[in-house]
Amino acid sequence: MLLHADPGLAEVPGFRKEQLDALARSVELRRQQLEADIRDYIAAKQDELRRHGHEVCVPALPLLAVRD
Repeated sequence: MLLHADPGLAEVPGFRKEQLDALARSVELRRQQLEADIRDYIAAKQDELRRHGHEVCVPALPLLAVRD
């Protein structure tokens, strides 16, 4: 998701440009942190699924052995 600056937003009554800039930086940093948290969560869940898949498949290996 890309955020585009709108020059009209820089003119908010009751707020200085510096305050708005600081708010924008804060929002951007929070967005980046949330995206990183989501990536970490997805990676952890993928690892969990891989481990679970391995646990399910490994016990079944003796059953797949060729019997005489």
